[in-house]
Amino acid sequence: MFPHLAAIVGPTSIAFAAMVGTVVFVTEARARGISLYTIGVLQLGFSLLAFLGAGLWAAFELGNPSSLSSLMDSGMRAPGGVLGLAVGLIFWVPLWCGFAAIGHVADCLAFTLVWALAAVRLQCVAVGCCHGVVCELPWAISYPPESPAAHLHWSRGMVGMFDWSMPVHPLPLYLMVLPLVVGGLLYRFRARAQYPGQLFLVFIALHEIGKFLLENFREPQQLAPRSIVPEAALVLSLACTAILSFAGIYRWTVGPDKRPIRAV
Repeated sequence: MFPHLAAIVGPTSIAFAAMVGTVVFVTEARARGISLYTIGVLQLGFSLLAFLGAGLWAAFELGNPSSLSSLMDSGMRAPGGVLGLAVGLIFWVPLWCGFAAIGHVADCLAFTLVWALAAVRLQCVAVGCCHGVVCELPWAISYPPESPAAHLHWSRGMVGMFDWSMPVHPLPLYLMVLPLVVGGLLYRFRARAQYPGQLFLVFIALHEIGKFLLENFREPQQLAPRSIVPEAALVLSLACTAILSFAGIYRWTVGPDKRPIRAV
């Protein structure tokens, strides 16, 4: 809501999200018997891949992934960060822990994403970079002058140059609450998990279908020229749902052990 604070709030929210994510990841990984050294190595790799993926995704959307400076100026996009984590699961984890550990580490990441994705949205709430469309609902919010929403509404002749924006959907708050709601379901479901990695698949499936639906509230002009966020969210959700369905059918028909794993 206060774009002049972007230079402060942006790095602060990312650092806070990284700190919260690290604490959760270490806690979950230690509960699964992973050594601190291995946790540190995995965390370093995941952090680098997530930041690189988020930056590359943003640069691709803006059409300027030609140099390191343009990459740094493009910002960060959550789908690219999730894609970077997926690359880490496929290549980084087996390098240090073996292929058998992928599912366990993925479940650690699921609970990490619950809190990290919510924390990083503090930047969007403060800066107002991801505002929604105009609405008259009781919880609609207005942004101050010089914010993206106010500038857009002024350009359309809806408000004066120095007026606050029209009331809009608080999309950043929706996107902040979404992982927390999915995370709450995840914490209740963890004792019933049937195999390592199921929690991660459930989180991605539910979170991305929720994100796909919430993208309908986004102001269309907020989308980058080459944005594919709604489509990517839908594909991710459907892919994880398909994997969950296949794994469930497989375990029911040929799996040797149908008992839930012990909650950790």
